[in-house]
Amino acid sequence: MEPFVVRHYTGEDRPTIKGNGFDGLQVGEDRDEAERFVAFVNAIREQALEEAAQAVDKMAKSAVRYEERDVFEVAAEAIRALKRQ
Repeated sequence: MEPFVVRHYTGEDRPTIKGNGFDGLQVGEDRDEAERFVAFVNAIREQALEEAAQAVDKMAKSAVRYEERDVFEVAAEAIRALKRQ
């Protein structure tokens, strides 16, 4: 997942954003509104990525410790589970 950015704003048209398949989506009435929206969405994105990384780490450590499984196998399994959500 790439972070969102404000892509276009001439002052006459509404600003557009770029990122994750939303290229060209008009957001806000001016650049300031668009920048605030992008910052908000990117903060949520970063938090979700951090939480996912922590969940994968926790699952891997738990499985290795209690199930004596290979850490890479467990990590791959956890990533697949997260992608299905």
